[in-house]
Amino acid sequence: MFFGFFIVAGIIVGYLAGGRLSNFQYVRIRLIWLIFTAVVLRLILKYLGFVQAGVLVGDIIILVFLIANLRENRAFLLAGIGFFANVIVIVLNKFAMPVGYRIQQLPVYAKTYQMLLNGEIPGYVLANESTKCYFLADIFYFPLYPKVGFFSIGDIILGIGGMLCIILFMKKEPIKATSIDTQTKV
Repeated sequence: MFFGFFIVAGIIVGYLAGGRLSNFQYVRIRLIWLIFTAVVLRLILKYLGFVQAGVLVGDIIILVFLIANLRENRAFLLAGIGFFANVIVIVLNKFAMPVGYRIQQLPVYAKTYQMLLNGEIPGYVLANESTKCYFLADIFYFPLYPKVGFFSIGDIILGIGGMLCIILFMKKEPIKATSIDTQTKV
Protein backbone atom coordinates (compact mmCIF):
# COMPACT_ATOMS: atom_id res chain seq x y z
CA MET A 1 0.00 0.00 0.00
CA PHE A 2 2.79 2.40 0.93
CA PHE A 3 4.55 2.02 -2.42
CA GLY A 4 1.24 2.23 -4.23
CA PHE A 5 1.11 5.90 -3.24
CA PHE A 6 4.41 6.57 -5.03
CA ILE A 7 3.29 4.64 -8.13
CA VAL A 8 0.03 6.59 -8.40
CA ALA A 9 1.79 9.90 -7.65
CA GLY A 10 4.42 9.12 -10.30
CA ILE A 11 1.76 8.44 -12.92
CA ILE A 12 -0.19 11.59 -12.05
CA VAL A 13 2.90 13.81 -12.07
CA GLY A 14 4.10 12.08 -15.26
CA TYR A 15 0.85 13.00 -17.02
CA LEU A 16 0.91 16.54 -15.62
CA ALA A 17 4.46 16.88 -16.99
CA GLY A 18 3.26 15.89 -20.46
CA GLY A 19 4.33 12.27 -20.31
CA ARG A 20 2.48 9.18 -21.47
CA LEU A 21 2.38 5.63 -20.17
CA SER A 22 2.88 4.47 -23.76
CA ASN A 23 6.41 5.90 -23.59
CA PHE A 24 7.39 2.96 -21.39
CA GLN A 25 7.89 1.05 -24.66
CA TYR A 26 11.01 3.16 -25.28
CA VAL A 27 12.60 2.26 -21.94
CA ARG A 28 15.51 -0.17 -22.07
CA ILE A 29 15.62 -1.90 -18.70
CA ARG A 30 18.54 -4.29 -18.44
CA LEU A 31 18.52 -7.63 -16.66
CA ILE A 32 14.86 -7.45 -15.61
CA TRP A 33 14.98 -11.20 -15.06
CA LEU A 34 17.16 -10.53 -11.99
CA ILE A 35 14.10 -9.23 -10.12
CA PHE A 36 12.20 -12.46 -10.74
CA THR A 37 15.30 -14.49 -9.87
CA ALA A 38 15.66 -12.64 -6.56
CA VAL A 39 12.01 -13.27 -5.65
CA VAL A 40 12.13 -16.96 -6.60
CA LEU A 41 15.41 -17.53 -4.72
CA ARG A 42 14.02 -15.80 -1.63
CA LEU A 43 10.93 -17.99 -1.69
CA ILE A 44 12.89 -21.21 -2.23
CA LEU A 45 15.42 -20.41 0.50
CA LYS A 46 12.64 -19.37 2.88
CA TYR A 47 10.82 -22.64 2.20
CA LEU A 48 14.04 -24.57 2.90
CA GLY A 49 14.48 -22.71 6.19
CA PHE A 50 17.27 -20.36 5.09
CA VAL A 51 15.40 -17.07 5.52
CA GLN A 52 18.52 -14.97 6.19
CA ALA A 53 20.36 -16.39 3.20
CA GLY A 54 17.32 -15.68 1.03
CA VAL A 55 17.21 -12.07 2.17
CA LEU A 56 20.93 -11.55 1.59
CA VAL A 57 21.08 -13.27 -1.81
CA GLY A 58 17.86 -11.60 -2.99
CA ASP A 59 19.04 -8.16 -1.92
CA ILE A 60 22.41 -8.54 -3.62
CA ILE A 61 20.70 -9.56 -6.86
CA ILE A 62 18.34 -6.57 -6.69
CA LEU A 63 21.28 -4.22 -6.05
CA VAL A 64 23.00 -5.61 -9.16
CA PHE A 65 19.80 -4.90 -11.14
CA LEU A 66 19.63 -1.31 -9.87
CA ILE A 67 23.30 -0.65 -10.66
CA ALA A 68 22.95 -2.18 -14.14
CA ASN A 69 20.15 0.25 -14.94
CA LEU A 70 21.72 3.51 -13.80
CA ARG A 71 22.47 4.50 -17.40
CA GLU A 72 18.84 4.26 -18.42
CA ASN A 73 17.57 6.42 -15.59
CA ARG A 74 19.52 8.15 -12.82
CA ALA A 75 16.49 7.81 -10.55
CA PHE A 76 17.57 4.19 -10.12
CA LEU A 77 20.40 5.63 -7.99
CA LEU A 78 17.94 7.18 -5.56
CA ALA A 79 15.90 3.96 -5.45
CA GLY A 80 19.14 2.05 -4.86
CA ILE A 81 20.12 4.30 -1.95
CA GLY A 82 16.76 3.70 -0.30
CA PHE A 83 16.97 -0.02 -0.95
CA PHE A 84 20.53 -0.15 0.41
CA ALA A 85 19.47 1.72 3.57
CA ASN A 86 16.90 -1.02 4.17
CA VAL A 87 19.47 -3.75 3.52
CA ILE A 88 21.89 -2.20 6.02
CA VAL A 89 19.40 -2.10 8.89
CA ILE A 90 18.13 -5.60 8.12
CA VAL A 91 21.61 -7.16 7.96
CA LEU A 92 22.78 -5.38 11.13
CA ASN A 93 19.74 -6.64 13.03
CA LYS A 94 20.07 -10.36 12.35
CA PHE A 95 18.29 -10.18 8.99
CA ALA A 96 15.08 -8.72 10.36
CA MET A 97 13.63 -5.23 9.93
CA PRO A 98 13.09 -3.62 13.33
CA VAL A 99 9.72 -1.96 13.83
CA GLY A 100 9.64 1.17 15.98
CA TYR A 101 8.62 0.74 19.60
CA ARG A 102 5.89 3.38 19.11
CA ILE A 103 3.78 0.56 17.72
CA GLN A 104 2.98 -0.46 21.29
CA GLN A 105 1.41 2.96 21.95
CA LEU A 106 -1.03 2.79 19.02
CA PRO A 107 -4.23 0.82 19.68
CA VAL A 108 -4.85 0.26 15.96
CA TYR A 109 -1.64 -1.84 15.88
CA ALA A 110 -2.36 -3.93 19.03
CA LYS A 111 -2.63 -7.21 17.11
CA THR A 112 0.48 -6.50 15.04
CA TYR A 113 2.37 -5.59 18.21
CA GLN A 114 1.45 -8.93 19.81
CA MET A 115 2.47 -10.77 16.64
CA LEU A 116 5.86 -9.01 16.70
CA LEU A 117 6.36 -9.92 20.36
CA ASN A 118 5.54 -13.56 19.57
CA GLY A 119 7.85 -13.64 16.52
CA GLU A 120 4.92 -14.37 14.20
CA ILE A 121 5.88 -11.91 11.46
CA PRO A 122 8.85 -13.35 9.54
CA GLY A 123 11.53 -10.80 8.71
CA TYR A 124 10.41 -8.28 11.35
CA VAL A 125 11.26 -7.74 15.01
CA LEU A 126 10.24 -5.21 17.60
CA ALA A 127 12.96 -2.58 18.02
CA ASN A 128 14.61 -2.35 21.42
CA GLU A 129 17.65 -0.78 23.07
CA SER A 130 20.03 -3.12 21.22
CA THR A 131 18.64 -2.27 17.76
CA LYS A 132 21.40 -1.11 15.45
CA CYS A 133 20.79 1.86 13.14
CA TYR A 134 17.38 2.50 14.65
CA PHE A 135 16.98 5.62 12.49
CA LEU A 136 16.88 3.32 9.42
CA ALA A 137 14.23 0.99 10.92
CA ASP A 138 10.48 1.03 10.26
CA ILE A 139 9.87 3.89 12.69
CA PHE A 140 7.46 6.08 10.72
CA TYR A 141 3.76 5.55 10.31
CA PHE A 142 0.92 7.34 8.58
CA PRO A 143 -1.54 8.22 11.35
CA LEU A 144 -4.45 9.17 9.08
CA TYR A 145 -4.41 5.84 7.26
CA PRO A 146 -3.14 3.08 9.56
CA LYS A 147 -3.37 0.31 6.96
CA VAL A 148 -0.20 1.73 5.43
CA GLY A 149 1.66 0.42 8.46
CA PHE A 150 5.13 1.40 9.52
CA PHE A 151 7.85 2.36 7.06
CA SER A 152 11.47 3.45 7.05
CA ILE A 153 13.46 6.34 5.64
CA GLY A 154 14.81 3.79 3.14
CA ASP A 155 11.24 3.04 2.03
CA ILE A 156 10.61 6.76 1.52
CA ILE A 157 13.80 7.23 -0.54
CA LEU A 158 13.08 4.05 -2.51
CA GLY A 159 9.51 5.22 -3.16
CA ILE A 160 10.64 8.65 -4.34
CA GLY A 161 13.24 7.01 -6.60
CA GLY A 162 10.56 4.73 -8.04
CA MET A 163 8.21 7.66 -8.53
CA LEU A 164 10.92 9.60 -10.38
CA CYS A 165 11.62 6.54 -12.55
CA ILE A 166 7.95 6.42 -13.55
CA ILE A 167 7.87 10.15 -14.33
CA LEU A 168 11.07 10.00 -16.39
CA PHE A 169 9.95 6.83 -18.19
CA MET A 170 6.66 8.53 -19.08
CA LYS A 171 8.63 11.47 -20.52
CA LYS A 172 10.96 9.21 -22.52
CA GLU A 173 10.79 9.76 -26.24
CA PRO A 174 11.85 7.35 -28.97
CA ILE A 175 15.40 7.76 -30.18
CA LYS A 176 15.26 9.70 -33.43
CA ALA A 177 17.26 8.48 -36.38
CA THR A 178 20.20 10.76 -37.12
CA SER A 179 20.96 12.09 -40.56
CA ILE A 180 23.91 9.66 -40.80
CA ASP A 181 21.58 6.69 -40.06
CA THR A 182 19.14 7.94 -42.71
CA GLN A 183 21.88 8.38 -45.34
CA THR A 184 23.25 4.85 -44.84
CA LYS A 185 19.81 3.34 -45.48
CA VAL A 186 19.52 4.97 -48.91
